[in-house]
Amino acid sequence: MKKMLCNSEMIRAILLNCDVVIGYCKSNNIDLQKLRNFEVISLPDMFVFVRPSDFKLPKGSVGLEYDIATQPKPLLGIDVADDGSLSIVTTEYTKELIS
Repeated sequence: MKKMLCNSEMIRAILLNCDVVIGYCKSNNIDLQKLRNFEVISLPDMFVFVRPSDFKLPKGSVGLEYDIATQPKPLLGIDVADDGSLSIVTTEYTKELIS
């Protein structure tokens, strides 16, 4: 029996087989296998490969004091234009992907 994929797994599978993503990764020496290990979040006009924050909360911390530090780090974005075309959006964390 096949495993049922959740939406983020399906989106990741589609993006990893998308010519725009494959082309960007090839031209920037990014191993597609690395992207397979990251979650994909969906925003209104964009999909983003993210990695969990490596920030460790100080013992006894409460509330939202460290909210920003604990957010996932955006590694690579795929922007969806009004006409349906896709383009790559890089961030300060994209360099982590480069082999």
